Amino acid sequence: MTVVIKQERVQKLPNEHGQVLNIITNAPNKYITRDKVLRQLRLEINQANYRWLASIINDLVLRFKYPIGSCRTRDKRGYYIITSKQDKDEAINTIESIIKGNMKRLEALQSIEIKNERGNQ
Repeated sequence: MTVVIKQERVQKLPNEHGQVLNIITNAPNKYITRDKVLRQLRLEINQANYRWLASIINDLVLRFKYPIGSCRTRDKRGYYIITSKQDKDEAINTIESIIKGNMKRLEALQSIEIKNERGNQ
C-alpha cells in the first residue's frame, strides 16, 4: 500500500523532519528500523542520533500531527505510517507497554530507602 501525503504539508516541515517523514513513508516494507532511517540519512548509528531521531518523530506526531507509529515485536519492528485502526491500536499498545515498564521502574525507585552518610534515613 502506498500512502500519499499532501506535498504542501510536507513543504511546511523543517528539512530534517521532511527527510525523516519521507524515509518512513517510502520504506520498502511497512516497518523501518531506526538504524535503517539513520543509514539513509547517512548518520552514524549511536545513542545521540537515536535520541535525535526519536525527537524528530515526536515532533512529527505531536506538533505536525503525522500518523507515525512504532512497533517492537519480533516480526514487526520499526516505525511506520498508521493507515488503519489496527495500526493505530498497535502503536498505542507499544506506547502503553513502554509506559508500564517505566512505571514499574519508577515505583521501584520510589520504594528504595536511601541512608545518608551517617547511617540515618
